[in-house]
Amino acid sequence: MNSISGFQYFFGRYRQFEQTKHDAFVSFLDRVRPKMPILMEAVRQEEMESAPRFNVFRALGIERREDDLHTPILAHLLDPSAQHAQGTLFLRNFFDVVRGYEPTTPEATLLQNGHWTIRREFFIGAGGVVDLLLENARQKTIILIENKFDTHDHGDQIPRYHKWLCEHRRHYRWRQLIYLTPDGRKPLSCSGCKYLRLSYKEDIAGFLTAAFPDIKAEPVQEIVRQYLMLLKRWMEDGDDKTG
Repeated sequence: MNSISGFQYFFGRYRQFEQTKHDAFVSFLDRVRPKMPILMEAVRQEEMESAPRFNVFRALGIERREDDLHTPILAHLLDPSAQHAQGTLFLRNFFDVVRGYEPTTPEATLLQNGHWTIRREFFIGAGGVVDLLLENARQKTIILIENKFDTHDHGDQIPRYHKWLCEHRRHYRWRQLIYLTPDGRKPLSCSGCKYLRLSYKEDIAGFLTAAFPDIKAEPVQEIVRQYLMLLKRWMEDGDDKTG
């Protein structure tokens, strides 16, 4: 068989193959078409019962709003005395995540002792305003969290917060400054000061996922579930745009 006849044979077989596929597809559509209304109705009923695409945070239009959603929900969940009524469950799991990066982080048993102060927009004088403060004066333990969602840090924020920690909580046994972003990116200014980078995609989603099986209150479970769905969508879509 010469090269020309070889090509002719090959393309002839390819056309036969394509025609067979086409005929099989048409046959499949002919069989499925009468059942489509039933299938569509089944899908509609399932969506009515489970609302798989519904998310309360997206419905309210606050899914990317740091001040209206992300900082407040973290502050609430990490507060052992908050109305979620789960005690230190979320705080313990959050500390477990931090301990994975910083081995000197206090053990979970110490978190049960003393009183925790959780504050949003904590004013530190000339140093500025920190998004979130977690402090246990009895245990001499403190965390400052700078939460940057669609913006970057500015004005040497991280060095200023680090300086405040060293000056105003220098007697504490454990101090931690955390820079929290969707993807764990670096701050624009850090000047060699000690801080820890955390991400929503890995670390926040991680500690909430770990805590989820132990949540006793169904309303709290549902809110955490929907918040995790929001974070999961970013992980799947790679939606980590910053302004």
